[in-house]
Amino acid sequence: MDPIFSTQELSAAISSLPTRIGNPGDVELFRPISGTTKSFDIEFYAENSILVPTTAWGGVAPKNSSGVRTAESFAIPHMPLEDVVLASDVMGVRAFGSKQAETVQGKVLDKLQSMKNKIDATLAYRRSKAKQGIILDANGATIVDYNARFGVQQQVVYFDLGTATTNVLAKCQDVIDLIEDGLGQEIYTSIEVEVDRTFYDALTSHKNVKEVFLGWSAAEQKLGRSNTSGFEFGGLKFIVNRNKVGATPVIASNTGHAYPRGTQDVFMTALAPADFNETVNTLALPYYAKQRTLDYDRGFGLHVQANQLPIVAKPKALVKLSGIADPAAAGS
Repeated sequence: MDPIFSTQELSAAISSLPTRIGNPGDVELFRPISGTTKSFDIEFYAENSILVPTTAWGGVAPKNSSGVRTAESFAIPHMPLEDVVLASDVMGVRAFGSKQAETVQGKVLDKLQSMKNKIDATLAYRRSKAKQGIILDANGATIVDYNARFGVQQQVVYFDLGTATTNVLAKCQDVIDLIEDGLGQEIYTSIEVEVDRTFYDALTSHKNVKEVFLGWSAAEQKLGRSNTSGFEFGGLKFIVNRNKVGATPVIASNTGHAYPRGTQDVFMTALAPADFNETVNTLALPYYAKQRTLDYDRGFGLHVQANQLPIVAKPKALVKLSGIADPAAAGS
């Protein structure tokens, strides 16, 4: 029994399968960069002077000063998954949702979709956590803490939503200011905030927000849209994220995480090639798949892998929101 697909064909097949899990906006947010090794290097160049002074005509021009160059290197995590398609799995079996008999080719594609779904769920989780400044493994272990790697303190704005007199608009502006400071000279198009349901309900029911929210909600309903599109207030778009990994929510209770969109150099996904003989030192693809014939031609072994690392190059541009009052202010 010869292999049904080559590595190139199988990798192309799994890459073309639909992505059914995760936030499509996150896939767009993290710009993919294909590499040829299992590490990814980022080089930074910080200008030490931006404005050029005027000089008298015919005078001596000031000398250009060089900025400071730094670099960071990240190991790209390896994420393989294996399964088998046995001849006995197909014999006398009807294809799912069809009256036709199952085929080996069809079973292979079903297995690929199932494995791709698991990889996509993992990548979606890592992208969600990356917007919080951290990458976690399946067991909860830290793969990368971007705040620690870049030596920055996580920025937090306490919204104090339990106090009726809180100036929520000013709190939103605090978030914007911190993100703009973290971006430096880099431009952005908008700011999104992923929040849990507790924070969202406290925000939208707050005395200084409720009237605006009710008007927005009524307008969304007239336009045939649901409230899940995101509530915009004070220059921020608030989106409820109720995703969980097991019983653990991606967004902790009464919190949110703000991040800029439309940037060029803040969010990226580093891709590494598969560790196959034919793919070593080649430009990485997002997914790889390979098969081998089992002993006595009794089926196929399937191997799938994706080697991707969501990277946040400017973690100072990420801001955590808390619905409570600032503990430091309460203790002073």
